[in-house]
This record gives sequence, C-alpha cells and structure tokens, in this order.
Amino acid sequence: MAAAGADGRLFKHSGKIEVVALKYHLCNVEPDVTPYLTLPPDGVAFDVGACVGTYTYQLLDVVPQGRVFAFEPEPKNYAFLQSVFQDRPNVTVLHMALADYEGIGALFTHASSFTRQGEEWIISGNVANHFLIGSDPHQPVASLKPPCYPTLIDVHTIDHIVAHYDLPRVDLIKIDTEGSELPILRGAKRTLAQHRPRLIIEVHYDEGDEVERLTRAAGYTVTKHIPLMSSNPGLILDVNGQNQRR
Repeated sequence: MAAAGADGRLFKHSGKIEVVALKYHLCNVEPDVTPYLTLPPDGVAFDVGACVGTYTYQLLDVVPQGRVFAFEPEPKNYAFLQSVFQDRPNVTVLHMALADYEGIGALFTHASSFTRQGEEWIISGNVANHFLIGSDPHQPVASLKPPCYPTLIDVHTIDHIVAHYDLPRVDLIKIDTEGSELPILRGAKRTLAQHRPRLIIEVHYDEGDEVERLTRAAGYTVTKHIPLMSSNPGLILDVNGQNQRR
C-alpha cells in the first residue's frame, strides 16, 4: 500500500516518524484504512510487506501494550526497519518472505537507497516493487531486466510464525506483497481458523475474486472495498459478523 518509485524523506523527531513526500505520499497509511486499525491495546498485529514501516508505526499507537510483527524480505528495507524500530521492544522485525511453504525462495528487487543525514533519512528508488519468484504469474522471470536483481530469502508461513513465537492471539494481518497474497493466505489457514484476525489486503492484478473465495471458505466476508493510492483495490475482511463487535 505504498507508492512505488516515489522519492521521499522519512525522519524522526520527538520520538515520532513522519513522511515528507517529494513526489507522492510515500508509504502513507491510506485514509480509508485508518478506521479499521482498531485493536485491543494488548493486541497482536502482523504487517506483512512492511516496506519502510508506516503501518508498523501506526499499529504501535494502536497496541501500546501489545506486539507488532513487521515482515520485510527486501534487504535494504529490512535494515532500515531495524534501525528505525531498534528501540521499540514490542516490535519484531523479521527478514523473510511469507508464503505457503517453508524453505528458501528467490526474491526479485529493484534498486533503492537509504541515506541518513543526522536525524533525517533520504529514501530514493523503488522500495516497494519486489516479489517472490513463482508467487506472481504476471511477472515471468524471463521478462525481468536490470536493475531488477534476485536475492535468496528465507520463506515461512504465518502458521509457522504463530507457532514459533507461541502467540496466544493474532488480531490483525495486513498484507501488501506485490502479488503473493494468495500463497500467504494459504499459509495462514490454521491462524485464520483459530485466531480470526481482521484482514487488510491489497489485491494485485485480477486476484480479488480468488482472495474472496479463499477467505470466504475460512468464514470471512468483505467488510469494505477500498480504492488505494496505488490504484490496486484493497479489501477489509472480517469473520462473519465480527466487524459489528469491534
């Protein structure tokens, strides 16, 4: 849910993080999504495809006694997230891709850079458009040209992460992963069945119907369709009737 290819500055002051867009609103939380970031103060949230951490940071305000897991496979984005959130004990930044299998995958990324000038970060290049090979049928490997390049990355499932950290609850999962939303959902079947988290998903290409079919089978319905700044559709999904109780 970020504006791919935008240059921008992200800086800290008074313990807060702000984004100053030079061309676009870089990684701003979509205004139509904000009302759905409603969780218990001790809740647990997953930011899958954390990019440069805007959703992670906003979720920290929502769950001050809870925990936020930020998943980011792109190496430079991950290093940036580690730097920004290193003093926040309730944030766990994980350098991995999520899918429907455990193992190693090949991630294709684009050139980007993070330059620190005092308390200010200058972010340039394409920080958002990267994807796991095989997850996106619309991006055949043969079509990839420099400056797009591959890197090996650990791959896990959401179900594995929940079990590994022995999490007693998962209240929200936000997914924005450039076309690998379906395998991530397939790797979260046990979590969806046991914990019933709210889902916030950016749907890429024409997979919206399949996302709705898969989640409907798990007992979810679409609470709201949201147009996003990236031009991709967004879905807010809740367990049947659950949105009325939030």
